[in-house]
Amino acid sequence: MLMVSLAKVLAYLHERRIIHRDVKASNIMVTEQGKNVMLIDFGLALRFEEQEAPSMSVLLTDYQALRRVGVFGYMAPEVYHCEPYGAPVDIFAFGSVLHRLLCAAHPLSMSANFRSGLRQWTWDTFQIWYEPMMCRPSVSLRVGAPLIALLRACMHERPLLRPLAVELVARLQDVA
Repeated sequence: MLMVSLAKVLAYLHERRIIHRDVKASNIMVTEQGKNVMLIDFGLALRFEEQEAPSMSVLLTDYQALRRVGVFGYMAPEVYHCEPYGAPVDIFAFGSVLHRLLCAAHPLSMSANFRSGLRQWTWDTFQIWYEPMMCRPSVSLRVGAPLIALLRACMHERPLLRPLAVELVARLQDVA
């Protein structure tokens, strides 16, 4: 399963104290055999020094926290709200990619007219709709309870309640 491969990539990065910060469908390349993925575009990636925190789950940065770094629709609520953030932002974006695969649609499936109108709105105006749409993804029950639970855990509003990347690998392997 491609998502297992992506989860392994994130686990590898997080183990090395690197946050990608731009996980999205267009930054995922599938190998020719179709069995593995490569994560590309590390232009927004951050690397933490060893002494900054004992665990990636508690690493937070306010580096660029006053800017919304990333892509709308993959952006975790903490980034959206310009709060300090850490590795869970990659897990949130992973959940958005998973949602796209499961539903063949993005959690923010908007019409072109709505998207163009969105550019006119400020972030603060759109804020009341962003989290309810992103943090409560809906998928068909045919997907199965374990995968639905994993998706919702990845896209949880509270970063410390999202699974670690290594947990994603294990849970996805169990589902497969």
